[in-house]
Amino acid sequence: MEFVNCVRVRVKEGQLEEFVALNRGFQKGVGQSQSYLVRTGDHTFCWVGVWDSEQALVDARDQMIGNLDQVRHCLEDLGNGLGVTDPVSGPVTLSID
Repeated sequence: MEFVNCVRVRVKEGQLEEFVALNRGFQKGVGQSQSYLVRTGDHTFCWVGVWDSEQALVDARDQMIGNLDQVRHCLEDLGNGLGVTDPVSGPVTLSID
C-alpha cells in the first residue's frame, strides 16, 4: 500500500531562489516513487513524497532530516510550537486514475 508524507514550510523573504535551488539537489529515497515540491503561496511550500510503504518512509527519515538541515536557514518558524515544519503522513486511502 502506498504511503504519502507532506511537510509544510514557509520560506524567509529573500530566500526563495536559494531554497528552490537547494531542493534541486535532493535525491529520492529508497522506496520513494515520487517527490514533489509544491508552491502553495507566496512564501509557502509543501514537500510531498509518495512511498512504496510506511517502512520505506521510516527508513528514509535520516535522509529527509539531512535535506531539511540543508535548507533550515531558509525557513521561518511556523509558530504554535511547530518549529520550521508541519509534517503529516499516512496511507493512500483513495487513488483516482
